[in-house]
Amino acid sequence: NPYSTFFYYEMIMLFPDSIPWALDHIEAIEGRSMDVIAWHANSRAKVNYAEAETYYLEALSLNPSYTPILKAYADATYATGDCEKAVGVFEDLLEVAPPYWKWKDDFETRTPMQQKSYRIFYKNVPDFKWVFGRLRKCYTKLENEEKAFYYSQYEEPFKGLNIQY
Repeated sequence: NPYSTFFYYEMIMLFPDSIPWALDHIEAIEGRSMDVIAWHANSRAKVNYAEAETYYLEALSLNPSYTPILKAYADATYATGDCEKAVGVFEDLLEVAPPYWKWKDDFETRTPMQQKSYRIFYKNVPDFKWVFGRLRKCYTKLENEEKAFYYSQYEEPFKGLNIQY
């Protein structure tokens, strides 16, 4: 079916060189969807950050709370070495992400359902802890040891919690 985006998304996943071609076809079918904008941004992030940033900002103007875009934008910004900007985007991400990371210190006082939510979140998004490592590194580079220490405490969410899967 020429009107199915599934085929084109499969092409992107299997053959990354097909991204520009596939995105043209996907956009013809879906229009300027969040997925299309995100693929444009992510495909350019390592090659042309400035161009990628325009796509990230376009996507965030449509949905400022969309955590996958915020995370990708933060990671791309971090990769440029611009810690001041990266810190802002990572902290924006933490504002809209589920607050489970804040529960580390009082995990045992949480309800069983909250504890389960915490476990599921970190099981499904294991790289979320990287946000804290990157914030720690940026704040260290920016010579803000207080903030660096604060975020370093959240790099390992399960440390000492004896979480079983």
